Amino acid sequence: MKTNSAKRKTHSITVTVNLNIKEGFTGMVVVQMDNGSEKGHYPLRGNEFTGSLESFLNTASIAGYQVIPPAAQVKA
Repeated sequence: MKTNSAKRKTHSITVTVNLNIKEGFTGMVVVQMDNGSEKGHYPLRGNEFTGSLESFLNTASIAGYQVIPPAAQVKA
């Protein structure tokens, strides 16, 4: 879903989220929200990160992999 950010109004709210993580945890946490309430959370491990499919494919391409869409594959 694409939105025009210039026309979209945003409102800032304060939300309290309770995280079930180990004491002394340092890192990033992905938090899923539903209508302003926490629905779930996931602490990322040191070797994990988040990104879009587009950013993943771009990274793979930069690393030298060929990214070929299924429709363009030729069966032998």
